[in-house]
Amino acid sequence: MVSHIAALAIIAGLALAGWAPWLALAAIIILTARAAWGLSPWRRSVRAQVVGTQELGAGLLTVALTAIGYIFSL
Repeated sequence: MVSHIAALAIIAGLALAGWAPWLALAAIIILTARAAWGLSPWRRSVRAQVVGTQELGAGLLTVALTAIGYIFSL
């Protein structure tokens, strides 16, 4: 969680400076929430294949949001 919070601070700083799109910050917020849920005691057990698919989806979402942010200056 420390690395996720650090990433939030770094991306927020880059977005404030105009070097990164704000949608990149939204992507990192989603990843941080997913990590917090995955580390919580309320998560349910899932098979490794499901975790892999979820990780693939989270990675694609991060890339898509960042790319859209750069393309449309969001």
